[in-house]
Amino acid sequence: MKINFRNYYVIFIALCCLFLMYSILSYLSFKQNNGHLIYSLDDAYIHMAMAKNLANHGVWGVTKYEFASSSSSILWTGILAFIYLISGVNQYLPIILNLIFAALVIITSYFILVRFGIKPVHNLIILLSLIIVTPLPPLMFTGLEHVLHIWVSIMFIYLFAEVLSNTKTTRKYFMWLVFFAALLPLIRYEGIFLALIAAVIFAFRKHWFKSAMIFFFSLLPIFVFGLISIWNGWSFFPNSLLLKGGFPDVTTLPEFLGFITHVTASMFSPKIIIAVLILFVVTGFLFHRYKLLIRNIFRNQISFMIVLFAANLFLYAAYSRSGWTYRYQSFLVALAILVFGIILFRFVVPEVRLGMFLKYCIIVFIVIPFCYFAYSGILLISNTPRATTNIYEQQYFMGQFLNKYYTGKGVALNDIGTSNYYSDIRCVDLWGLSSIEVSKLKRSGSFDENDVRRITKKY
Repeated sequence: MKINFRNYYVIFIALCCLFLMYSILSYLSFKQNNGHLIYSLDDAYIHMAMAKNLANHGVWGVTKYEFASSSSSILWTGILAFIYLISGVNQYLPIILNLIFAALVIITSYFILVRFGIKPVHNLIILLSLIIVTPLPPLMFTGLEHVLHIWVSIMFIYLFAEVLSNTKTTRKYFMWLVFFAALLPLIRYEGIFLALIAAVIFAFRKHWFKSAMIFFFSLLPIFVFGLISIWNGWSFFPNSLLLKGGFPDVTTLPEFLGFITHVTASMFSPKIIIAVLILFVVTGFLFHRYKLLIRNIFRNQISFMIVLFAANLFLYAAYSRSGWTYRYQSFLVALAILVFGIILFRFVVPEVRLGMFLKYCIIVFIVIPFCYFAYSGILLISNTPRATTNIYEQQYFMGQFLNKYYTGKGVALNDIGTSNYYSDIRCVDLWGLSSIEVSKLKRSGSFDENDVRRITKKY
């Protein structure tokens, strides 16, 4: 499809809105924090501390003294470490990277929407929704990998639909698909769901080679890092997954088999089965009443994006985690805006003679959830400066205090990111993210204050 360069004003307006919101939040945050750049979550400083130690000391850990598998985003920490190695350690890198990836989300989404024939005004509505509803500005201020995860997920789901729907696509398209499949679990381990579902769909379509390639290269990074972690005396999965995600410790064959059983049981949990049944009933009824509309949708490559998104949503629900930013689900929100935006403006809006039932379905399944997430997004945007101030008033000053009085000494902490980034201490992580002994004790349910004293004395 030929792209009309005169419609680039859509990208310009969307990017201006994104950078305006970022500028306002930056001004408010800097003003409240005495001119300091502060991220809204302490987790950002965990990645920064690990990147600092990897770049300066060659150690993958929150401190320079020992290996620690504390990060579930291998790629994000790796990118920070690589740039730190070249340019030196600085606190501005995560927000700069998030600005770049947020712009890529907008630009990539624009071209995908143009590819599906979405009109400029509707394109702009969807792009603004991505900014506000996802919402991108608060995610940027977390200093974490979530904006990168959104962009890679969008690229992957589009390339998947393009390769699967068009047998004449070049080999380059498929190689890019495999590349992004490998990136997904490196950005977040949960990204493996999207890649494996795509591999299964390729297998159902009897594209055995493509299925095997995606399956192999999406699992390869996880196994390589897992073996490195075990070699260093840690678990196969990072401690953040073991403690927060409920993943079992996989270091032996029985534990691995237990993990497979755990995943299988989650896939067939009652809430997943009920959701799938409701989806089939609603789809069947709509197909019976509106055959032409449904057929037009499923003859288009958007159908493959719908299937991949829906399957990933149901599987991800078994492991969903929430926070004040609903940051773990943000990529699903962004994919939903993109996929349902295409359905709405490409297929539904042009059909002016819609029955009342279908209109009500649109309101229930698209408009109401959109309004809910829009309200949540606006609320998160407004709360971002306050969140950065909370980190500044607590963790930031704790890091400065430890740097001045406890350099090289053993310190037991609960929030380890900011303190380890700004100081050089021998950290005992009371949560267990960077301390393997604490992690094992907490997962066994036997961690108490005597263990804290005993472990801290070792330093």
